[in-house]
Amino acid sequence: VDRCILDNLRLYVPPCRVECPLHMNCQGYIRLLARGKGEQAAEELRKYTPFGGILGRVCHHPCESVCERNKNGDGAVNIRAIKRYLADHYSQITRSLPAVGADTGRRIAIVGSGPAGMTAAYDLRAGGHAVTIFEAAAEPGGMLRWSIPSFRLPVVEVQAAVEMLERMGILFKTGQALGREIDLEKLMAGYDAVLLATGAGTPLKLGIEGENLPGVWQGLDFLKQIKEGKKVSMGRDVLIIGGGNVAVDAALTCVKLGIADVRIVCLEQGGDMPA
Repeated sequence: VDRCILDNLRLYVPPCRVECPLHMNCQGYIRLLARGKGEQAAEELRKYTPFGGILGRVCHHPCESVCERNKNGDGAVNIRAIKRYLADHYSQITRSLPAVGADTGRRIAIVGSGPAGMTAAYDLRAGGHAVTIFEAAAEPGGMLRWSIPSFRLPVVEVQAAVEMLERMGILFKTGQALGREIDLEKLMAGYDAVLLATGAGTPLKLGIEGENLPGVWQGLDFLKQIKEGKKVSMGRDVLIIGGGNVAVDAALTCVKLGIADVRIVCLEQGGDMPA
């Protein structure tokens, strides 16, 4: 389809590309790398995202679940790991600055500096708009910085993404919480557009008796305390309720803290856990 719309034999988009939220040409950069063309593969990856180093580590890789190689027993191509390889080994390409369009004279305020806020800021700035990001925390990055453990996503990867946006001319204002230091009406009066990208960082509660007892933690709160370098006393054994990424990250973190007995309980069977 990318080459000739009249070639009916190739009017087929690979399922990995269809399933990818960015419709990234996974097949393209993997094929280039397989042919020894690493730089060209990195350039193909860079067309679709400025954050290859982050996606190569924490993307939930829906592409792999539909990979054609699952059908012949080989198992999916490890697409996410290949993305990480390209981002790490050709960072001068995958972190390269885009061309910024002519100044439109429009000013955009973005509230929240997580994945949505940073991606929107990148696209808007590339379009020539002046962009300011307001972040409640002391450092930008949202849950990428404060919730995902460093053994999965090193902070240096988040910082590299922030620095790239700053080099594009995007302004970050930290310690600015909506409803506290900043007011929505004032933002709307001072900017041509306001994007709310505050994320979903509030932990979900079970709503059961005893949930607020000492020794009961919310997973996101626990991970954030660890990421901030605070000392957390968890005792000798830990029971984790849930089968998603937060649950597994919390379990691995507990093991790394030296807790001898760490168990996960969840509704799903092992192969059906959403993590």
